[in-house]
Amino acid sequence: MNEDVLDKEIKLLVTHENPDMDAIGACWLFKRFGGQGFDATEFYFVHAGDLIDAGTMGAKEITQEEVVHVDTGMGTFDHHQPDNQKHDSATLRVYSYLSEKFPELSDDEALKRVVGFINETDHFAAFYWPEADKDRYVFMLEEILAGLRSSEHFTDREVVEFGMLCYDGVYTSMKIRAKAEEDLATKGIDFECEWGKALAITNKNDEVMKLAQKKGYVLVVRKDEETGAIRIKTAPDPSMSLKVVYEKIKKMDADGTWYYHPSGHMLLNGSRKHIGQVPTKLSLEEVVELMRKK
Repeated sequence: MNEDVLDKEIKLLVTHENPDMDAIGACWLFKRFGGQGFDATEFYFVHAGDLIDAGTMGAKEITQEEVVHVDTGMGTFDHHQPDNQKHDSATLRVYSYLSEKFPELSDDEALKRVVGFINETDHFAAFYWPEADKDRYVFMLEEILAGLRSSEHFTDREVVEFGMLCYDGVYTSMKIRAKAEEDLATKGIDFECEWGKALAITNKNDEVMKLAQKKGYVLVVRKDEETGAIRIKTAPDPSMSLKVVYEKIKKMDADGTWYYHPSGHMLLNGSRKHIGQVPTKLSLEEVVELMRKK
């Protein structure tokens, strides 16, 4: 990388019209991780491949050093050069540059995953996804942005700002997921219930429950290490019901607030949707014993 932009106050981030995930990702990285020089940066859009012209810069009273191009212009943060054989993108180039300047970004597992997904998406990795033609993929960010870009109701700037907000959410969710993976590996305790492989865990991260089920556990029991509350969930299988477990727990714990979900798949002691619930006094081991296969 030979373009040093972090020691300057950047007034314009220039990208191409009809901005895609990669263009938005590159802008997002600079705005969120590029430091104070990007705090007041505005967006400007050109035809794909172009640079901002001298006349526009003159009218805006800005110099070339106050402008950064991403995903257009064939510069440092564009990847469309005819001789480029790398499997990279504008987002990956910006991330690599920022990681050189801020080494802590290289250790940010969540950020690496977000950048990696954007990079793969820019190379049509969706072609290789299982059942790639299914409608469910229309609900993914790439397709949502494509819909907004095709609409006459949103400007390029609005699409970029919306996309950046989505990346904020994805990045936060990815951090939560990465921590849940770590907890599964270091804190999870396997046991057998009547329906198959189950997991018990004490941690702070509720995401571990869904993640464990996606990895094949049919039942998860989680105790919150801060509040002491316990949550139990089964896979959404009609043959599984926590009704019997609920009746047993209510006899053992008359003081704790327990909610048996009508689906039969969730037994909750403590919920962000219900303030003032009383955590159970039962230990994780006691609850697990109720469901352990005899």
